[in-house]
Amino acid sequence: AYSKGTIYNHFSTKEDAILALCIHSLKRESALFARAAAFEGSTRERIIAMHVSFSVYARMEPVLATCPIMAKSPWVLEKASPERVNELNKLEEQIIDEADLLVTNAVQA
Repeated sequence: AYSKGTIYNHFSTKEDAILALCIHSLKRESALFARAAAFEGSTRERIIAMHVSFSVYARMEPVLATCPIMAKSPWVLEKASPERVNELNKLEEQIIDEADLLVTNAVQA
């Protein structure tokens, strides 16, 4: 267990702590998606691998898997630090770009 004081030594607000958890979660998801994209199979198999990796992650870490959705609520974004919001947005864009590339390659194949 941690005291409030200990938490606020690392995060300026509880919303900042939520975003830090979301960033941690997205980094783990990104690593799984990268493994799926590197899978030696057809583009269809790589897309299925990406889907399965998220499905497994969501079952293993249900709270963390839903954290990025919660982070998009206005009451969280308004009170979180701009640095964490920017980091979260960049990471989300990176994941979306990687998924888009995988789908684009599948369509072109």
